[in-house]
Amino acid sequence: MSQAFTADQIDALCAAVPTLEYGALGLEHQWRHISFALRASNQAESHEIRELCSRFALEMTVWAMQDAPLDARLLRLMADMDALSGCAAGLPVSRWLETATAPDLTDPESADWHAAHTAPDIQRALTASRLAGPHSLYWINAGINRALACGDFELAQRIADSIPESLPAREALHARLHAEITSHTLGTEQAMAALQQVTHPGFALWHTQQTATLLLQLGERETAASLFRDLWKTMGFHPNLTLQTYEASTPLAKSPLPDSLNAPAIVLYSWNKAEQLRQTLESLRASDTGDCPIFVLDNGSTDATAAVLDREAAQWAEGRFRRISLPINVGAPAARNWLLSLPEVRQRPWTVFLDDDIILPDHWLRTLWSTAQAHPQAGAVGCTITDHTAPHAIQCADFHLLPQAMGQRSFEDLQEHAFVYGNASGERDTALTAFTRPCMHVSGCCHMISARSIDACGAFDVRFSPSQFDDLERDMRAGLAGYHAVYNGSLRIRHMQHSSLRQANTPAKNGHIFGNKIKLEHIHGEKAVARLRDASRTLVRDDLKRKTARLHNMAGA
Repeated sequence: MSQAFTADQIDALCAAVPTLEYGALGLEHQWRHISFALRASNQAESHEIRELCSRFALEMTVWAMQDAPLDARLLRLMADMDALSGCAAGLPVSRWLETATAPDLTDPESADWHAAHTAPDIQRALTASRLAGPHSLYWINAGINRALACGDFELAQRIADSIPESLPAREALHARLHAEITSHTLGTEQAMAALQQVTHPGFALWHTQQTATLLLQLGERETAASLFRDLWKTMGFHPNLTLQTYEASTPLAKSPLPDSLNAPAIVLYSWNKAEQLRQTLESLRASDTGDCPIFVLDNGSTDATAAVLDREAAQWAEGRFRRISLPINVGAPAARNWLLSLPEVRQRPWTVFLDDDIILPDHWLRTLWSTAQAHPQAGAVGCTITDHTAPHAIQCADFHLLPQAMGQRSFEDLQEHAFVYGNASGERDTALTAFTRPCMHVSGCCHMISARSIDACGAFDVRFSPSQFDDLERDMRAGLAGYHAVYNGSLRIRHMQHSSLRQANTPAKNGHIFGNKIKLEHIHGEKAVARLRDASRTLVRDDLKRKTARLHNMAGA
């Protein structure tokens, strides 16, 4: 008998826990969901709602603690609540809590840690007194996370090895941390071997989810899908787990790439990124692009871009590769519109836009095309964008609009309405984003847009030149016209640079971003944003409920 939440319970739960339907990835989002659920379980007038929210809070806490076993807030909650401490399956959460609590980081002696973002600085800051002192597990957890963030896996492992010998259940914790580090360090088979050492029942949920993920990578889809379904039947409260289980159980049918004028056009524009452009075009040429024509716009480059395009043009069959050279940089939205205006592009039903600094896998275009065929009303189809180096942090997945009360304001003296929620942004790569669903926006780094949506609402707004929010604003306009975006997270695109928002490291860049945010607010007023937010949330929730009902049918419940 499945214990997973039903479609009706999802409606009640999402009413009590705002934005739950968007996802539950990342510790801060999980903690916010737990807090809302605990509040509802204490305040709801209905006994049924109180019980539902209480159960959700318990299960989400257990899941989150296995996901982040050294977070002091979760350990404290597990230790304080009898119902939760029993779910720890014998893990000594009270003893771990004693040294997982953060020290006073406002102390001047912590200055070296605040400045430690490179491997040598991290190693210097994690002194023996910190790693063996009264806050040892805090420093070990923080050190591993920073070492992984800068890509030094050997350092992350050395930090994990420094867990004090006297710690209760040390071997169980060490095996769990070692398996996580290895999953970002070595190949799938080595990660599976490390995972087999995680035997403590207190990590059983995490172990099952990771095993299913690795089996998917090894091509053992049926076995992986069975494990996901077993996990979902036990803990089917997690929207990402529901979506991933459905995706593994009912994979998207792959459509063959079309030929002639039905084939999408593949377009890029570039400005002074000759080396990144070379790598992008090489990966494009190595991938399966069928009969799709390629158009590259040199947006006024003054570096070696022209030479790169000369060499690349000679590698393609005659007529497949076309370059357009502009004398000046006209900005991203104008460059996109220029490419869309080409007669050979305009007559096609779909156009694929690629950034000039990405690495494409072989199957990328067929995945986008198959997604578009399954969702013909989509205005745009996109995918997951990650860093190109391990541990492959997620830069972008699917985007949604937050309720106004939950938005983080950018301005003190401007009324804002559009607060964008980036699902899983900043998290280390996880299979729990590998699902397909409607959304408000997908990343313009690699997306396919429909000619019908352009006909209905127009192309890119040049007021957002030279760049920033132009692809977001176009997806918002398309959504308001009934052409919502669709995200397929099973496709991972490696991005050689950080997202443009993360590159905002000068006053001029920040000023430009804030200026474009003001434009966005004035173009789409409160009523339009509310209408788009409500329509998008309804699509997302209905998608989750439909897949939940299908999974219950599969389980025979």
